[in-house]
Amino acid sequence: MRILAVGNGRSVHVVARLRGMVRRGHTIHLLTETPGSEFDQVSPPAGAGTIGALRCLWGALRRHPAEIIHVHYAAGYGAWLAGACGRSPLVVSVMGGDILPEEQVPQNLLECWLTRRLLRGADLVTSKSIHLTERLTRMGVEPHRILPLVWGIDLSRFQRRDQSSLRSRLELPPMARVVLSPRALRPFYNIHVIVEAFAIVATDHPDAVLVITGHQADLNYQADLHHRVERLGLMDRVRFVGAIGADEMADFYSLAEAVVSVPPSDGIPQSLLEALACGAPTILSDLPHYREWVENDISALMTAITPAALAATLDRLLRDKALGARLAAAGPTVIAKGGCLESNLKRLDDALAQLPVRVDAKLSVLTLSGLAMLVVVRAIGARLLFRRKYL
Repeated sequence: MRILAVGNGRSVHVVARLRGMVRRGHTIHLLTETPGSEFDQVSPPAGAGTIGALRCLWGALRRHPAEIIHVHYAAGYGAWLAGACGRSPLVVSVMGGDILPEEQVPQNLLECWLTRRLLRGADLVTSKSIHLTERLTRMGVEPHRILPLVWGIDLSRFQRRDQSSLRSRLELPPMARVVLSPRALRPFYNIHVIVEAFAIVATDHPDAVLVITGHQADLNYQADLHHRVERLGLMDRVRFVGAIGADEMADFYSLAEAVVSVPPSDGIPQSLLEALACGAPTILSDLPHYREWVENDISALMTAITPAALAATLDRLLRDKALGARLAAAGPTVIAKGGCLESNLKRLDDALAQLPVRVDAKLSVLTLSGLAMLVVVRAIGARLLFRRKYL
């Protein structure tokens, strides 16, 4: 099947999904504003500007000989244009931030309206969690058009590995006990709370080392974290390892005695499924969505998002080796219940095969008008910001 995917070419999640679809025999072309290094990609030329980029995206969506348009992330110019172009079948996979603007990625009223129109017009919408499914129905997406699909992980890549070479590369002492922060290096993910909590437990656990990855790093936040670590006297106990490729993450999970992820809002993140598959004991913020997959004290530990609460939970895990072993053993069992990428792709294939081409699908002038208005609003906002900053 020829599929025109619309999404971020540098997103590890989008890339992993599309790789899996290629393995299942699909021909994938990727329409993206942020080209990566894989797949046959269509993207606006450098320096095209907003109007030039929109023309490029629109032309590809209208003329590409794909049998299905599949949008990954429902908010953005490419996604909204896909909803307007009048082609069917149209599939949209929501990720969380695209339909939870009040919790994660803010959207103005016009952006929310465009996202809602896209989703209501899609032939199929995939949802990673019950929470996202409930939000989709409140947005007007009919339940029979929603496919619960967590996507899952490639179990050939995410499993327990020997971590001795990574330990040597990071120059960690043989007995060092690694606490891993695997999420994006941004304020939303509360990495500073993890640092403050680690400072509390560091004295009682002199062999503990905090490893912080740098995916999608906010440079100002990163600098603040470095200053914070220095102020706390933890320079020899904290490693900032930068952005880690997806192929290496299983090594880091295998190295960790505790994986910590404490955002204030989330869907079902890939990092959680990856850590579970690798048998890495995981500490999570106490969000109801996580309980679709893990149970507190059985397959993960839940905590409030404060340095004191997180420190107490981390201290408990580092002290109780039997607890760590129990959590580690539970992880792969949890994944076996529905977290395998290949089995989820099979379910998606079955759903795609049943999608009819809607003969009544047609170009949406209303959505295009909304997009034009958004371009104007954003241009005015950028101009006002420029004047405020420089004039």
